Amino acid sequence: MSIVWMMPFTDACVWGSWPIWPMPNSADFNELKAVLEATQGNLSIHLRKLEDVGYIEIIKSFQGRKPLTRAQITPAGRKAFSNYLQVLSGLVDKT
Repeated sequence: MSIVWMMPFTDACVWGSWPIWPMPNSADFNELKAVLEATQGNLSIHLRKLEDVGYIEIIKSFQGRKPLTRAQITPAGRKAFSNYLQVLSGLVDKT
């Protein structure tokens, strides 16, 4: 499963090395932790910051008896990601 949509918001303390946004629009906490190679505490802080600015929505539920936390990109987050890619593209075009 590819969850690269989360990478620019979490790399280097919020922005950085995102590849292109594929579906799905959400990923669970453990998927993000593994792909981003982040500690639980570090990822929690990044997700909270992204949620505070409205780029993601945190959805808490249960899978059986186990808690499940998912991060889902919002329209504002998608727009910010698109702008991020445009800026990167502009930088690449200048080289």
